[in-house]
Amino acid sequence: MAFYLVVKIFENILDIMITFYLKSAIRYIRSNKISSTLNIIGLSVTFAIFVLMGSYVVNEFSVGNNIPENDKIYRIQPRNGSTISYKTYELLTGISGIKSTTHLMESWSMKENFVHNKESYDSGKILYATSDFFEVFPYKPIFGNLENALNSSDGIVLTQSLSRKIFGSENTIGKKLTFRTTNFGDFEYHVSAVIEDLPQNDMLKFSCIMPHQSIEKLGLGDEHWGSTIYEAYITLNENTQVKDIESTLNNVFKQNAPNWLAEDFKELRIKPFRDLYFDNSFEETILEHNRKSNVWSMAILALIILLAGGINFINLSTAQKEKKRKSIAISHTNGASKLSMYIQFLAETVLQGVISLAIAVVLVAIMFPFFNHLSGQSFPFHFFLQIIFSKGYWVIPLVMTIASGVIIAGYFQSGKYHLILKNNKKGKEYFRIGLLVTQFMVSIMLIIGSLAIQKQNRYMLNRPTGYQKDGIICVPLIGEIGDHTSALGDEFLKIPGVKGIAYASEILGQEDNLNGMSISNEGEDKRVQYSVIQVDSGFFNVMGLKIIEGPGFNSTSDREKDHIFNQTALKEFGIANINKARVSSYSNTSGNIVGIVQDFNYQSFHSPIKPMAFVYKKPENLGYAYLKLSNVSSQKINTVLKKAGNVWKQFVPDWPFEYYFLDQALAKLYEKDQSFAGISITLTILAVFIACLGLLGMTMFLIESKIKEIGIRKVNGAKISEILAMLNKDFVKWVAIAFVIATPIAYYAMNKWLENFAYKTSLSWWIFVLAGLLALGIALLTVSWQSWRAATRNPVEALRYE
Repeated sequence: MAFYLVVKIFENILDIMITFYLKSAIRYIRSNKISSTLNIIGLSVTFAIFVLMGSYVVNEFSVGNNIPENDKIYRIQPRNGSTISYKTYELLTGISGIKSTTHLMESWSMKENFVHNKESYDSGKILYATSDFFEVFPYKPIFGNLENALNSSDGIVLTQSLSRKIFGSENTIGKKLTFRTTNFGDFEYHVSAVIEDLPQNDMLKFSCIMPHQSIEKLGLGDEHWGSTIYEAYITLNENTQVKDIESTLNNVFKQNAPNWLAEDFKELRIKPFRDLYFDNSFEETILEHNRKSNVWSMAILALIILLAGGINFINLSTAQKEKKRKSIAISHTNGASKLSMYIQFLAETVLQGVISLAIAVVLVAIMFPFFNHLSGQSFPFHFFLQIIFSKGYWVIPLVMTIASGVIIAGYFQSGKYHLILKNNKKGKEYFRIGLLVTQFMVSIMLIIGSLAIQKQNRYMLNRPTGYQKDGIICVPLIGEIGDHTSALGDEFLKIPGVKGIAYASEILGQEDNLNGMSISNEGEDKRVQYSVIQVDSGFFNVMGLKIIEGPGFNSTSDREKDHIFNQTALKEFGIANINKARVSSYSNTSGNIVGIVQDFNYQSFHSPIKPMAFVYKKPENLGYAYLKLSNVSSQKINTVLKKAGNVWKQFVPDWPFEYYFLDQALAKLYEKDQSFAGISITLTILAVFIACLGLLGMTMFLIESKIKEIGIRKVNGAKISEILAMLNKDFVKWVAIAFVIATPIAYYAMNKWLENFAYKTSLSWWIFVLAGLLALGIALLTVSWQSWRAATRNPVEALRYE
């Protein structure tokens, strides 16, 4: 009974103490409206940015984790690529230790959709997979049995969102739909299963799985050793060593594969699935990719913003409490303990932190559509809430707030109280100045980084590629056109404004078709690899590609035999005289090297120019028509497109006319870079905004502490300009110190970032000067209106009671 009473008394005392400190914190916020508002605004923006950026980083580092036991999934790939042939894939079935296997291929028809009840629906990303796909990737079913969902050649698996788009919310098992493709015509399928929608951190990002057997319907089932069109994935049995499987696989491969393929592949490797998201060695894969350097940069930026917000909070709080230093000292002198003062300071900071976190959640709800636009993602709002509350993410802002409170309390607890009562501040202002300099140092580094990123992006988008990209329209040609391709091209050329037409197998920059061939060079044979684009004879003239040697293609060129190599290929292959070299394929056919094209960038500027070749093919066997316009004004382009659409309807009335602007297609190569640049600029602006809040608070404190000095100077004849100079000179000095510290750090960091690009801009001196001037200008704008108010105030108000 006595113990119960003691516990009850202790609980009552604790309730009274909590109530007392809570009321005291509320009184403090209400009595210091301006500084508390600035603090809460700064913290709210800081927390909102940290939640958005942190959620993005958490998601990026968790990509692939939605797959159960993803640490046991591996991809089989050659040393110099990501795909293998079906013949190579078959070798996996005889190796003990491999639990399950599957191979995937992404559908590559230019346009695909599903038709149901005469309505067309965009198919999204389609994968072809073997029947044991769901043994390797165990997605969750909603309808149907995944064990046999891909057993038949006409059964397909849809994601829930695609199923609802086509059929509504009903059970769709057995429902029939037509699969329509531009390249291969129409095919009938039925729904064999529906799976849950893929989460945000899925690496495959598909909307439909089709069975491997249906590849034969489309005429894609080339099972030759050299037809490397599949990505193969395996899972291993318990206690199976990856190195042992890899060794066994290579032995089996060398025993069964042709010598030329073994020479091309060098060796087969087993790569962990969870490592593939940040592996950008071969970007043309089924899987999603990102650059780890970009994600780490985002993580660092989020922490920098959090640090800047904490510094701002400490700076504003200490500046505000300086006015109450004497009352704090009196409280200590009258018997208040250090612990009680610590608790009071912590209560005030934690309350402001909790309010700020609540406001931050609202800001996240407002800002997440804009953030999705910047990052190129599609995060729903509940995703951010899940990150905040289910992963303990809220602890980080709370810890920062408590740490700030401890620093603030320590700031006022470390002095001697009799000195405080004598107005001796013991140089504490240097602490706040140091924090402010740190804030502007961070802001200047972010400004330099943003300017450098923008300069690099402009460099990539505007750097000459070596061929014509402006005023080029790419039109995908469907299989139905066939022998009418030349007639269609003739009609396109009759449109005013169309200057020329050419044909190619793909849109430049979107594919990287790697070929392994044998080259006989002056009697010496060797295997080589290079990228291949199939084109007609007029392609080079239309695209402005310069043939620097050889006759090039003509209408009598051998189909898929004659080659035109770029300069890089000839250097790497050691070919000095193209007339003494021949190209042989796996089918033992051979062709001449009929030309050398001047090097040009057919991929993004992240990668250096690699060996590539053009191979001749007749227009009726190619997938894209390239229309070259003589006038690239928007009005002229719209007129050409309208007339081209009418011509298209004459040949293929059942298919919509589609087109791509080549310059826009190339710009897609840099979408992630553009997203990164947009986020960095936004974060820089917000970081500067937070720094300005701290600067504003410091200005208010500084002016208030010098109000009498200003009054005396004005009475003695000081001009407004002299008062402004007196008040602003310190801020100029602090920004200059921040600039000197920030410049070498930013220079080093951006040099490291630029190493990710094969072709990069320079860090010009004006970037650093502009960053310093911007920081100085922002600082002066922030303080000048407060300084102006103080300089123009009637001095009598300050000296009335003196």
